[in-house]
Amino acid sequence: MKESNDPTPFVSILAANVPSQSLSDVLGDYCHPTVRNVPFESQNINSIDNSGIFTTEDENITDLVEPNDEIGSLIPEIDNTETVDDMEIPTDLDTSSQNPNEESTVYDETLQSEDITEKEESLDSINPVIINPIKVYYGKKSCILVMKHPAQVYMHGKVKVKSLGGTVEIFGYTLQENTYDIYAPHYNFAQSIKTVENANAFYGLFGKLTASGLSVSDAEEVVTSIGEHDAVIYLQPLTSRKIEFVQTNFNVTDLFSKQNRNVDNCLKKASNLLGCSLYLSKPLKSLQEPVSWKQVIQYGLADHISKGIICGGKGAGKSTFLRYYVNKLLVQGPVLVIDLDPGQCEFTVAGNVSATVVTEPLLGPNFTHLGIPELSLHVAMINTMDHPKRYVNAVEMLISYCYIDERLKTMPWVVNTMGMTNALGLKFIALTILKIKPTFLLQIDSKNEKKRFDFHLYPQTVRNLYFEDFQNDPFFKNITESQVDYKFLISHHTEKSPKNNFSLAPRDERYLNYLAYFGELLDTHSGDILGIVPYEVDLKDIAVVLNVKISGDVVSAVWNGKVVSLCSSDQKAGVSTLADEPLQWHGCGLIRGNDVEKGKVYIITPTPDFQLSNVNTVAYADWVPELRGLERTLPPDTQVPYRTASVYHHRQLMFTPKRRFNPLQLLKMSRSS
Repeated sequence: MKESNDPTPFVSILAANVPSQSLSDVLGDYCHPTVRNVPFESQNINSIDNSGIFTTEDENITDLVEPNDEIGSLIPEIDNTETVDDMEIPTDLDTSSQNPNEESTVYDETLQSEDITEKEESLDSINPVIINPIKVYYGKKSCILVMKHPAQVYMHGKVKVKSLGGTVEIFGYTLQENTYDIYAPHYNFAQSIKTVENANAFYGLFGKLTASGLSVSDAEEVVTSIGEHDAVIYLQPLTSRKIEFVQTNFNVTDLFSKQNRNVDNCLKKASNLLGCSLYLSKPLKSLQEPVSWKQVIQYGLADHISKGIICGGKGAGKSTFLRYYVNKLLVQGPVLVIDLDPGQCEFTVAGNVSATVVTEPLLGPNFTHLGIPELSLHVAMINTMDHPKRYVNAVEMLISYCYIDERLKTMPWVVNTMGMTNALGLKFIALTILKIKPTFLLQIDSKNEKKRFDFHLYPQTVRNLYFEDFQNDPFFKNITESQVDYKFLISHHTEKSPKNNFSLAPRDERYLNYLAYFGELLDTHSGDILGIVPYEVDLKDIAVVLNVKISGDVVSAVWNGKVVSLCSSDQKAGVSTLADEPLQWHGCGLIRGNDVEKGKVYIITPTPDFQLSNVNTVAYADWVPELRGLERTLPPDTQVPYRTASVYHHRQLMFTPKRRFNPLQLLKMSRSS
């Protein structure tokens, strides 16, 4: 048998016979990872380990995370409703600063065998969230926040804020050395406190810190570690009898007292101490500043006597922008706000149009900053379709007053309009533009067709509307000059998702204004409102005007316990219904009782004495809400006469006037146009 010379196909080798080799020699070119990890030195991540931050005063939030820390300690708790749009995604990583000899910097351009899904890619490419570097020091019933620029804190609730050093901005307003009251009800967006890059000198900071209750050692630590663009703010709980009165008598939703469950653990102690909710991460309800806002503000700041109009549909954000814009302009001095919305007034209760000089920032909803207008005209309605002629007369009288006053003419103007966008609303806004002659107009558009005008209100569009449709209209009879030229700006309102779109109904917002208005009595009187000694008014000396027809002998039965407006007019004493002319409004009063035999009525009001001397007319409107809940302060078993009679019984004594403007006719006009 011939022996075969073919090699054996399989060879058995013992492990002991294999020469020793390193793992790198075995893997060869495959020893490098296919995806490069970001070097730790270039991540610049701030530690947000909630177990130790802010618990003691000598710990620093800006310590870097060690490489062996778990990734779970780097990412704060995020609400499931939040998106990843606000997180930073790294792109185009710079490798020029890495050592070429380090194996971790070498790429292998091997293609991946499977496509990565969009979800996987988004998760893999997101950097851990960078938290604003903030350090908290605690005093007696107060907190001091040291904010390392750029830093930002969000707040729901109410709190007093004072800037001790640096440049801090809240809702468009740069804080000065005063103490400010900040309000952010839970139904509204959270207020933002943020640092602004500026060359700060920090003169006297050490003395301010120690005067605020900080120890000498802590004050030295702050002063020696403060940066040029950093800021220091002093926070205190905000207590007010007026706001307590509002909270007690408003049952629709919690305003300030309840703490949000999403408060960061590191700020829970400060939130509990201050009675508010503080967040480091951006909450779901927060202010979004459109690009168009910056453009409008630039026009306002460039012209010291600018005249701007804000228009749009209901709920489009006109009031929010108005406050933000005014806060920005206050850096130059006082601002005149002409409020032409009688349904949602900014500085008065409902039923008025007004002109108010603003000198302090607007850091909350309208019920937190009610004031005394330069002029307020009472139209006694919240729906201008009830009496368009009276509303037009009020608008013309108010604008003429502002143009005649030399002091008001030198201020920047901003005009707030109502949210009516139908055919009648278009007529009102065209009339307002022709009377004001603005330097710019901001129109806020909505996706909802019912909440936007049919036209973009360019100057040429308004001129065409006047010559083609309104020139012969009785409302425009006083228009002598139709030439207008202004900068037109448009902003698109983003509708919120229905899931988290809770907001107050307009009637509830009006009720808040009435509660806050009468709550001012508690700032000057002790006890409760019903314990205040009322004014005595002789009915034979005043005129009584009503928006409904009521027989004179039953007026006292209808308005007892109700809110009335205190006005001045040319009306003669006696009972009558409102005419076409508006009344000059001086305040509101609550009728506490009637003496039918003597013909006297008893009224409590926060209106100052110098204004009460001008009052000769009392106006009553059936839509004004009643102040419910005040009887809780009375002794047990006390009868409240005006609560015993049913509302239905009172309505039998009234005759609602026929509307001058038929809503069905308005609908036909809108469809035909």
